[in-house]
Amino acid sequence: MPLYHGNGLAVAFSSCLEAGACAVVRDKFSVGAFLTDVRTYNCDSVVYIGELWRYLSNSPQQPEDAKNPLGVIFGNGLTSPLWEQVIERFGIEKVVEHYGATEMPASALTNWTGRPGYCGFIPPDHPDANNVALVNEQGKVVAPGEVGEAVLRVPGNFYRGYLDPKLDEDKLWRNLFEPGDLWWRSGDLLCRDADGFFMFVDRMGDSFRWKGENVSCVEVEEAILSTGKVREAVVYGVPIPGASGKVGMASILPIESLDEGETLDDFLTHLQELLSPYAIPHIIRLVDRHHETTSTMKIIKAHLQTEGFKQIEKYPHFALRQGRYVRLKRDCISVL
Repeated sequence: MPLYHGNGLAVAFSSCLEAGACAVVRDKFSVGAFLTDVRTYNCDSVVYIGELWRYLSNSPQQPEDAKNPLGVIFGNGLTSPLWEQVIERFGIEKVVEHYGATEMPASALTNWTGRPGYCGFIPPDHPDANNVALVNEQGKVVAPGEVGEAVLRVPGNFYRGYLDPKLDEDKLWRNLFEPGDLWWRSGDLLCRDADGFFMFVDRMGDSFRWKGENVSCVEVEEAILSTGKVREAVVYGVPIPGASGKVGMASILPIESLDEGETLDDFLTHLQELLSPYAIPHIIRLVDRHHETTSTMKIIKAHLQTEGFKQIEKYPHFALRQGRYVRLKRDCISVL
């Protein structure tokens, strides 16, 4: 993690300084060197983002993967299926998943219980439960089990999260529940169950509307990755001629070849078991290299949305027609 990131500086490096521990910092994450470094420097804990473990899990499995000193891993973005794979393959004793942001005004939500798939836990009767709320677009608290934007109470009603004060105001919700209160808007959708466990659902804006339904990109990406046939999946909405809204498109890096025919049919069958019909990507493109990422290993989507079908000659594209994925050619786009 880069040290300008909250995970890298506050969660990892600063914690080591406070505890008098040794911090091992590498210039760049390397799948091939990760476990070697862990063993060489006798690292017993690591701070992660979920993509780190996805890259490692997609690497060829080795008999000695679990033979390492790692005991605790702390981070965010480790989904439930991947969580269990990581524990079993790499011999991890404890996962501490959290939800937070570098510019947030309070402590991160933390799930230290080991319950897979959840990013935070606050018992409903704990005083801190009153400092986090999940609300709808009108600012009303949603019921347990429903999805809402996470908002956090600003301590002392004073917030500075950005160098430019104008950006601070965009993150604040004033007089939300009572006159004079101040809450920080995360821009993220979470769900909280009756026991007080929080689950990350999606980033607001990381969705699109198709056939009158809202489609969560994260949900579709997880479904695609769960097929076991894919190393990376990026889902986004793109406009198509003669249709309102945006149709789902997925840019996919397969583990092995995904060809038109039986292999893609099996892939589609798996998606149909997990997703509503409107959420299944109407168009997929197959790439032969990893997608471009940020310094925190998050795949950059903006340029993919802009490209749409422009790379149709460079990468194989397939469209969902009459219950099957068929090869898409440029002269067929107008009749999608």
